[in-house]
Amino acid sequence: MFTKLQRLSEVLSLNITSVWRLLSILALAIILTTSSASGAFAGRSLSDLSYSGSGALAQILVPPMELTAPTANQLVGSTVALPITVDDITGDGIFTGQFDLLYDPAVITPSGANAGCSAAGTIVGNAGVAPFCSILASGRIRVVLAGASAWTGSGTLVNINFTAIGIAGNTSALTFPALNIEFSNDGGTVPVNPHPGQITLVAPTITVVNTATGAEPNTPNSFAVTVSNSLSVPITVNYATGGGSATLGSDYTATSGTLTFPANTSTLTQTITVPTLDDLITETTENFDLTLSNPINATITGTNPAVGSIADNESGPTLTIANTTPGAETSTANVFTVTLSNQTSSAVTVNYATSSGTAISGSDFTSTSGTLTFPANTTTLTQLISVPTLDDTIFEGTENFTMLLSGATNATIVGTNPETGTIADNETQPTLSIASTTPGAEPATNNVFTVTLTGQTASAVTVNYAAGGGSAISGTDYTATSGTLTFAANTTTLTQTITVPTLDDLIFEGAENFDLTLSGPTNATITGLNPAVGTIADDEGQPTVSIVNMTPGAEPSTGNVFAVTLSSQTISPVTVNYATSSGTATSGADFTSTSGTVTFAPIRQR
Repeated sequence: MFTKLQRLSEVLSLNITSVWRLLSILALAIILTTSSASGAFAGRSLSDLSYSGSGALAQILVPPMELTAPTANQLVGSTVALPITVDDITGDGIFTGQFDLLYDPAVITPSGANAGCSAAGTIVGNAGVAPFCSILASGRIRVVLAGASAWTGSGTLVNINFTAIGIAGNTSALTFPALNIEFSNDGGTVPVNPHPGQITLVAPTITVVNTATGAEPNTPNSFAVTVSNSLSVPITVNYATGGGSATLGSDYTATSGTLTFPANTSTLTQTITVPTLDDLITETTENFDLTLSNPINATITGTNPAVGSIADNESGPTLTIANTTPGAETSTANVFTVTLSNQTSSAVTVNYATSSGTAISGSDFTSTSGTLTFPANTTTLTQLISVPTLDDTIFEGTENFTMLLSGATNATIVGTNPETGTIADNETQPTLSIASTTPGAEPATNNVFTVTLTGQTASAVTVNYAAGGGSAISGTDYTATSGTLTFAANTTTLTQTITVPTLDDLIFEGAENFDLTLSGPTNATITGLNPAVGTIADDEGQPTVSIVNMTPGAEPSTGNVFAVTLSSQTISPVTVNYATSSGTATSGADFTSTSGTVTFAPIRQR
């Protein structure tokens, strides 16, 4: 748009060599300085004017008027008012005018009565006049404007309604043929500078956004598809789900189709709903795409595809361990079952390792460790760990060890951890037996007893022992002996001896005996002969009995006295019978027949 100063610089032209021009300007100056100046020159100053012609035909003209067509984008199928504008024409005295506007009829076409013209402009409307328009030929519209008084103001001279009938990307030039432009004031024709414009057709835009996220078990995702505006023709666009971390058919229902926005609709937003499918798999929040494609009469803009999300409703998976098969010698392995509580979309790993308890790694079982992996989405939710049993010859009873889970990823270990494995022994409980291996004898040969454990054991074995009973007398024939034997755990020394000292005396006793008794065993049982019998051989000979006549007899009444003597002490009573027999003396005549038994009491009773 040309400014007033530009117009002044272009039109200010005085030819001072012409007398007629000078006189005309002086006369006009007088008119402009009077209060009665009006019409075409009202409000003008001398600097606004120019001189045209020569001699008596010269006339004073106003500066050129700027007539401009718009350059703009127009939506395909839409009808808009295209403004034809002028610069400030206040004071130019213009009250009539006409122009032709050329356009491409394949791209735009006038719409409505009066060939689409409207008096809604800021120039004509203020003047209280209306345009009269007609289509002269395809692609040419004539605009005629008239008013009873001079026009004022600037901006829109007239609005012409055009409907876009082409396709996006088409352009239509808007031009004014110079021969058909004519604006007049009461001083004549006003010069015009025409400025062409251009209309470019653009399509409406379509956008898609996720307006509601999904969640298991059944909250769907919602997507809003919005067109920027409606057209006089339908707008269509295809849509389809796919992609992302969510699995079609498992996490959501496959959704596709075509949305149609009818011609001239006032509903510019439509909703697409994508149903959520529930599963039993632990997953993080997953996502998928909703993609728009193949728009007709519109252009897709913004983020496409839009992303939908699905929140999971399963809690995090857990891992448990249980001993499902106990071990036993000779070769039954312990089996542990590790269970994953539910499926998960991420792989789950967990470490495992054995530790010794009463069972010893390397002796009772094979040390076992490693890592279990449950692949993502697996339906196999249990895995087994086998711990081999090692056989030995040691009585141990049932022993135990532990299996520990640790370092779980994408799952939590719950329940008993570590879990206990057991190993049943195949050796019977060991036995204890006792035997006299060395008999005793006076004066100083001791009795020796051997106590034997039948096999190794993982626990210490103890047993009490004590001497007593029998014909031998404790403290006289042997030393009182008692105590406790201990076989250490896992010892390979399976025999121990007990010595019972012999005591000498001067008494004839013959072979005597006593008992050595085992009692109170721990971690073993006593078998065989118990108590064992110890013997003590005597070193005194059997005593002898002798008789001597100590007092000879004499008549009349001195009797014979005989002494019977036992050679030594004995622990048994000694008896001997005696009887007289006649010799030269006759029984009954010389002596009284005498008989009986002599008894020597023992030194002690057995």
